[in-house]
Amino acid sequence: MSQCSAPPVDPNAGGITERVGTKTVVGGAPLSDDPQALRDSAIRLAEAGKVRAAIPLFQAAVALRPSDPQAHSDEGVSWMRLQEYPESWGAFKRALDIDPSHGLSLQNKKELIAFLQQTPDGKAIMRNNLARPKPRPPRQREHVVTDIPVLAAVPTDTAWWRSPFILRETRGRKRRERQANASSLEAALKAAFPDGRAEYYPGGMVHAGVKPTFVPLPEALFRLRGPAGNAAKAYLQLNLSPERWERMLELAGVSMPSFISQPGSPVSPGTLPGGACHAAMEAANQSANFELETHWRLLIMGGGAGAGMFLHSDTLRTSSWQMQIRGRKKWHLCSGPGGQQAASHTYCGAGVLDTFDPDYRQCAAFKNAKCQEGVLAPGQVLYYPEDYWHQTISLDEGAAAVSGTVITPSNGAMVASELRAECEGANRIIARGSTQLCAAMATCLESWTLLAGGKVPASSASTQAEPARAPGKVVQQIGRFADGRP
Repeated sequence: MSQCSAPPVDPNAGGITERVGTKTVVGGAPLSDDPQALRDSAIRLAEAGKVRAAIPLFQAAVALRPSDPQAHSDEGVSWMRLQEYPESWGAFKRALDIDPSHGLSLQNKKELIAFLQQTPDGKAIMRNNLARPKPRPPRQREHVVTDIPVLAAVPTDTAWWRSPFILRETRGRKRRERQANASSLEAALKAAFPDGRAEYYPGGMVHAGVKPTFVPLPEALFRLRGPAGNAAKAYLQLNLSPERWERMLELAGVSMPSFISQPGSPVSPGTLPGGACHAAMEAANQSANFELETHWRLLIMGGGAGAGMFLHSDTLRTSSWQMQIRGRKKWHLCSGPGGQQAASHTYCGAGVLDTFDPDYRQCAAFKNAKCQEGVLAPGQVLYYPEDYWHQTISLDEGAAAVSGTVITPSNGAMVASELRAECEGANRIIARGSTQLCAAMATCLESWTLLAGGKVPASSASTQAEPARAPGKVVQQIGRFADGRP
């Protein structure tokens, strides 16, 4: 599914590089759940100014080496740089409870005390002297937040695809959900897809710049549900081909939402609407390639409670749905006024603001945002239209969902235009040289354009380059990690 498309993988990030389809991936021991490897990755992120993204990896190292004072001290330094002083004090206290003479922890705590002594709140932190302080309550929200409408049925005789909703269908879903959880979902997935390769985020998806490791699905599931994955709120995505999709629904004990038409059906909207589109993809043997390149359909799983994905908009301007199959997930949706470009100014870019705990100093314009929020329970389906920005957080450990992409009369022409640009050289999603896929897509793009009431343009040979990403802002260097590194 396009909105959760993995960021490009850096072949120079360490590990063993290889090719999977058209993508370069990184794997091997340097990115395994080895405490030292996790810690080294976290320090690299922190040194690049991505301190908040580093914290889950430090916490994973702590989970694997709870008696190592250095692991706790590293976490404390990160909290200190984010000015989250109770958490920083607690981490240094844990380190010194393990080893009262640990030099770096003593040095970092001394530096922290210099900050805390300057304010009454800081003095209270030292007085309380808590190794595990209570979590800070979320900041008060100033932007508009209303409930996502919950429907018992979708009125399919209306333009239902224009607004978000949560569908609470009762056609045996509770029974199927109980059946799906009677045995381990992880065991069933390992048995069904032993050769699957998952996009695994060992530190979760807390920042727009995080990159996945591509690892065998059995290994990813083992790490996700292990102590490191739980502590770091790790995140997993598995692209599903049409054949694997049917098997996935069977394993989960669910069926497609009632408002989605099946591939090959002439009824629209749908996953791949239009019999001619489906026939063209199948005849060229490109259905699986298309869905994998575009992240059209996915399995999504979180490690510990709190796993989720940062605020972002979809790569393709499609609509999407997500069905919860285990655990609960909280959603925050914000409409994109004037399309993605205008919304990016309102929301200050992907991953800048945490909508569940907004610090408006990071994005003052977000105070004007109009958003919706809701919790998705097992068996329920969330739908949102194109251009909606969204952030998620799992409320339960091991929460899992299946997700699909939708073409509607509102987005058909836009998506067709984007995919034509891909085939003409944009290459944000579809790799260069995918001539067979682009040829097979022609029928689909035409049907999607006509679905929206538009005209099919003549082919263009123009190419577009992906704009360069701005480097992340470096956070002020406070405290020291091991080996004297600032």
